[in-house]
Amino acid sequence: MNLEKEDKVISEFLSSIGPWCNWVVIGGGYALFIYKLYLADQQLKNSPVGTRDIDSLISRKTPVVSDKNIAKYLNEAGFIHIFKSMDVPATEAYVKEINGTEVEIEFLTDSAARNDKSKNIVIAGVVAQPLSYLNLSLQMTIEFQTYSGRIGRVVSPGAWMFHKGLTFTKRKSSLKKVKDLYGIWYAATQLRSSENFQSGVLWSLIFCPNSTRGGLKLLRKTYLVGLIMPLRKNGPI
Repeated sequence: MNLEKEDKVISEFLSSIGPWCNWVVIGGGYALFIYKLYLADQQLKNSPVGTRDIDSLISRKTPVVSDKNIAKYLNEAGFIHIFKSMDVPATEAYVKEINGTEVEIEFLTDSAARNDKSKNIVIAGVVAQPLSYLNLSLQMTIEFQTYSGRIGRVVSPGAWMFHKGLTFTKRKSSLKKVKDLYGIWYAATQLRSSENFQSGVLWSLIFCPNSTRGGLKLLRKTYLVGLIMPLRKNGPI
């Protein structure tokens, strides 16, 4: 992992969306890169493996913070707008080569709508795809600062693991299931050398007070039984 290169990617993305960076939360596989770059022990040579696509989470209740919406900022920054479906509104992405790497931005939001929970929605000028169990990821975030001084927000490791633990069993692709489990393992064990930190992340995600009762029940079934128990057989966690 080239830390300087990845830092330039995330710094340019945050710069590209202007004041909206305070309302966009980075999630998905790219969150692992954020953890490694700005939140982990840099002496540990354990770079994550993952996508270069940046899943950007945005709340349905995002206020208007600029005369220009996010789409306008991205277009002015040189991102190419592409459509990825025939839905109305269509699933979209914003693509740009940054420091020699093609970066794709997609926007996601929670599915907490009374009607049409699976329907795309326009928020701040961009089309966001609804995902289940995303509320916690929007609530539990961590602020980080890039090497160039850009401020951003990322899903907390505990909330990130919570979401992956709930959703990986629904994946149709076996490869994506493996990637999700790898991400949970990485976030739980590779961010700090401290065993107390690792245990703290696990227990905070399991007993998070903001979690729904149904979500916790499902998490214990899929996460505790499917992941932690097998790990216990190989040693303490």
